[in-house]
Amino acid sequence: KEYLFQKLKEKSPNIVNLPYLGIMHRLDKDTSGVIMFTKKREANGFYHNAFENHLIKKEYFAIVSPKNKSAEKWLLKKDFSVSFYMGEKKKKSHSAKWGRVEQEKGGVYSKTNFHVEKRLPSDLYLIKCVLETGRTHQIRVHLSSLSLPILGDVLYGGKNAGRVMLHSSKLTLPQIQEKSPLEIFSPFPDDFQTYIK
Repeated sequence: KEYLFQKLKEKSPNIVNLPYLGIMHRLDKDTSGVIMFTKKREANGFYHNAFENHLIKKEYFAIVSPKNKSAEKWLLKKDFSVSFYMGEKKKKSHSAKWGRVEQEKGGVYSKTNFHVEKRLPSDLYLIKCVLETGRTHQIRVHLSSLSLPILGDVLYGGKNAGRVMLHSSKLTLPQIQEKSPLEIFSPFPDDFQTYIK
């Protein structure tokens, strides 16, 4: 949010009152890509309901590093889904770990659809991730549960890479006054590109 305010100041240096910016959803600290803000408070209710009713489609890409032989069966399938109840498992001073938690113990339903895009050098794989629900650390937990942790995601068993190699690539959302949905894309950042060239 501060970054956007800074850009607005650079674009209009004489601006006195900064415009309203409402955060509609968040990305994990190291995740790159599309994030959504509203410019008017009146739009918040519409988009909050759209997120709640799964009318907004979120697509990500992850670079994964298989941990063992059991991960290979998922990679050979090309298309697969993961769904289970999940919640916070372990609190830490700077980060919390999430995982399977029974519904009776407060777990909430989660589901992600995956497609293996291609194999990369160094036994890495590029995987498209389409969210059906939006839980904290959902993609990271789901892939880790299949022994396919995201590169850089040391919290969930991934190899160190400077950051979690997860990118929010596309957001498809309804428009308040338009019938056709709006599609917003974000290209891969440079650090992501170095693995997929």
